[in-house]
Order: sequence, then structure tokens, then C-alpha cells
Amino acid sequence: MQNLWTEYSGHGVLVVAVHSSEGGDENDGDTWLTGLGATFPAVQDPAGDPFFHSYVDPIPGWPQLFIIGRDHTIQKDIGGAVSEAYLEGQLQDVIYARAPVDLEMVMDVSDSMNSPSHSDPGGDSKLTMMKQAASMITDFLQDHGQADDRMGLVWFTDDASEYQVAGQKLFSIPVNWAALRGQINAHGTGNCTAMGAGLQTAFNTLSASTQKRVAILCTDGMQNIEPKVTQVGAHFEIIDSGGWICGGHAGVPAHAGTDIVTYNTTVHPIGIGITAEYATLLQSIADATGGFYRGTSDPETDLDLLYFVDLCNCLAGGSPALAHHHTGRFYPKECQAVEYFDLNRSARKFTAILAWKKAAASSLVFWLYTPDGTLLDLHQSMRMFESHCLATIYCPPRQQGKELQHVGRWRMVIHGETPGEFVDYHAFVIAEDREIKWRGCRKSLFRFILIWV
Repeated sequence: MQNLWTEYSGHGVLVVAVHSSEGGDENDGDTWLTGLGATFPAVQDPAGDPFFHSYVDPIPGWPQLFIIGRDHTIQKDIGGAVSEAYLEGQLQDVIYARAPVDLEMVMDVSDSMNSPSHSDPGGDSKLTMMKQAASMITDFLQDHGQADDRMGLVWFTDDASEYQVAGQKLFSIPVNWAALRGQINAHGTGNCTAMGAGLQTAFNTLSASTQKRVAILCTDGMQNIEPKVTQVGAHFEIIDSGGWICGGHAGVPAHAGTDIVTYNTTVHPIGIGITAEYATLLQSIADATGGFYRGTSDPETDLDLLYFVDLCNCLAGGSPALAHHHTGRFYPKECQAVEYFDLNRSARKFTAILAWKKAAASSLVFWLYTPDGTLLDLHQSMRMFESHCLATIYCPPRQQGKELQHVGRWRMVIHGETPGEFVDYHAFVIAEDREIKWRGCRKSLFRFILIWV
């Protein structure tokens, strides 16, 4: 705490210790801190009205740390003992905060999504791959999302549906990531494809947002339920436009005369196993709304990459950026596979991700070696799931009281088990750069209080 106080007080960060023992006074706290050589201020939690004590008691773990923004809201609430490196990383997350984003995941769950990629007929279905990629994004945003980032989920097949709880449709990602990923993986399929209804549902939800609005639209093909996204003159509207109809009208009405640009939402479409005929429409939607279109005829290989590329584009602002991606193969008889990636001096944080096909029924994990050859202890940061695992590291990493080198070439050593002769994997590294963000946020630094209870 003293080191953070010394390093960051010039950037508007105030460290305050709260002495919360019942019956004590401020002299107790000051005496204890002074004896430790600390110079930051301390106050006493009032004995008659112990705000912090009553707040923290229901939360397991002491001490309790709060990072509070200039707007007086708690940006980080951290319970239990943590390392200095971890706490500094959490503080930097607030210092380097970008503008918050409202993100809608708009996902095609029509029957054709049940088919596998043409490149691997025996592999995962396109639906399974889409769920895995969307889940990975949600897991990633738990570590890289801002406190005010929100996510909504929209599915479309014969009609559009939306995840909501008591009327709420956009959810804080850091708080609700587990519930969001649970909903992503629980959803089944229908028959036809009401893409216009799905996109309109996302627009309707985002229309009340005052934050940056983004939709990631993931589909494998045509529109065959009204209303449809249709070109009208030089722009696009969601209207009843005729043509091939697979089923009845969606519950979402047509919005004739409304240019989709007026919804002030950037749309990043992803085409899964898509043909040129339908790719043209998705490209046009991206162009009209300022987004990026990504198409893949081989989703088994690169669907998760496309999701992350679009995610980085929608968050932008120099943070985060895709620093490494490679598709490799792990052979159990060789015991390990190795990936290499490089970090520059201004990297402040990165997440390493390893993913594999659910159909492979495998279990993989990775170790990380810093450029100076030190094996990082990842037991607190590693999160493991059925078909991917990830770990977030703050730079420079510290271990056993020693600051480790982070500039240069890292090694990602992959271990695990698979019932087959081999398993294909995808390795990602997504990094945040302190210098790019610093140039854009220097004036906003004078607003943070770090309270230690």
C-alpha cells in the first residue's frame, strides 16, 4: 500500500486506511501504520455507526479494499489478501479506464446452425462453436471489462428472443458474467431465420443507452422471416420486403422508413459458413454502421478468432488488442506443445487463452514462462472450462517479492490429456497498452481513492 501511495499519489490517487476495530480510535490506527513506516492517512470507522465494518462483515475475507472513482461509486471491491502486483493492476484498470460499452450479442439459432463445419463433418456444430466463442468473450470481459460495461443477449430463429430478468435486458459484465455465459450455453435451436427481428430487438434495447452501443451479429446465412434487413435506396431498413418466406411474421414489427444508422449502434457481423450471396448483405450492414464484417467458411478453425477481433474493434481505444494467435496441435506422446509471443515495454496487462473443440473431449492447460525464464505461479489467475482456459497477468509480474521481466519473448507451454492421437487448439494473447491509453486519459486521472479497511 505504501508503494502504491508513493508511486500514484502524483496521479491523483489517494490511499486511505480505515481502522475498523470496534472500540478503537484513530490513534490506534495511526500508531499501527506509523510503526509499519506508512505515510498515508488513516481514519477510524465510527464505533456507534460502523459503516465499513457492517458493510464488510457479510463479505468473506479481510482486509477489504475499495477503489472509488471521482463520481463516488465503487469501481473495484476486493476482499481478502492480495499481492501488490494484483492490487496495482486493479488500480491501473481504473486509471486507464476507457469509456463504457453496451454490447449486444445477436446470435443465430436457426436449424442450420446444428450442422458442422464443412471442413470437419465430424466436429462441433456451428451452434456449439458459436456458444464457445461467445462464452470465451464473456469470460475475457470479466477481467477486461469496465465496471459500467453491460451485455445483452438476443437470439433469433423463427422469432427473436432476449434474455431479461425483471425487465432488465443489459447486465453488468463483471458482476453477471456467469449468468450470461450460462444463458449462452443453455439456448437451443428452432427452424427458420428471423435476422431482421433479432437485429431490431438489439436496436430497441440499446436505444435507451447513453454509452457506446455495439452489436456483434453472428449468423450463417439467409433471412426468411419478416421483417428483413432490406436495402431501400442508399440505406437499409428493417421492413417486410417479400421474397422467400419460411414461416409466419416475427413478433417484432417492421420499421419502415427508419434507416438502421439512426439507431447509433455499430454492428460487427460475423458470417459462419456463409455464401457470397449473404456475405454481401452483412458487409453492407457493417459499412453502413461503421463496423467490421468478418466471414469464415471454416468456423472450426477461426470463429473464436473472429469474435475476438470484432470485440477488440468494438472496445478500441488502444485497449485491448490481439497480440498473438496461432492454431496448433497437441500430441500427448510429446507431453507438451509450445507457443511463443512477444510483449513490449508498455504492455500493462494481458490475457492468455487456450481453446479446443468440445467434441475432442480433451482437457488442456498451459504454463507461462517470462522472458527471463521464470515459471509464473498461475494457480490464482487460471480459470478452466470445458473447452477453454485463460489467465490474466498484470505487468510487470511480481512473484515472491521480486519484479520479473515482461519485455521480450514469452513461452506458453501446453500440457493436457486427449482420448485421440492429437487435439487441435487455438492460442490467443490479448494485451492492453498503457501508453496508448495514457495519452487519451491523462486529464481524467485526478479522481481515484483507494480505501483499505
